[in-house]
Amino acid sequence: MAIIPAPYTFEGLRVRSNEELIELWLTLNPPSIEELDGEYKGCLIPPLSVIHSEFRKANGPGEWFAKGFAPRPFGKYPGQGYNLWFNFKKLVRQTRFACEMGHSQIDGRPSYLGYYAAFNNHNSGNGMTNDIRKIEYGLYLGVIHTNTITDYYGPVNATTGRSAPHPFLLQGPLYPWAGVDDQEIEIRK
Repeated sequence: MAIIPAPYTFEGLRVRSNEELIELWLTLNPPSIEELDGEYKGCLIPPLSVIHSEFRKANGPGEWFAKGFAPRPFGKYPGQGYNLWFNFKKLVRQTRFACEMGHSQIDGRPSYLGYYAAFNNHNSGNGMTNDIRKIEYGLYLGVIHTNTITDYYGPVNATTGRSAPHPFLLQGPLYPWAGVDDQEIEIRK
């Protein structure tokens, strides 16, 4: 399959296939920890990531549409983030993750990594990791993967120990970092 030709736009990339976006992601480099700072519009790419989104709409915390990032240390990690949801009544900022620069468990190359296991939330036990790379300033392509078999992320690869990567797009920042609604609720005790 051929790499998606530039120029890249959020709207143009969101209609590309899972496979095309993974192929593009494999060619990219990560943003720095300092670069991702604020709230970024997001888009999940069909099919499997959207199945997870439908589950979260039905079972909480709501419809996912964005992520917040900040180069603010959390424990041993130099950055942190959260997800933005709409629960059909209000905007909810929760489902935190800790961030660092590291090597992807998918291809071994450098990536901006977000680990949900650093906090106590619905993704803590499945090893979910966000693996983000930069298309250009303000436009980022990430992949979600887990270390457990799920209906929406599928089986775990015996070689990598991870599920297949599922892409998502980020654009922004559109708004400054606001932080989660409740600073204590997801802290591991």
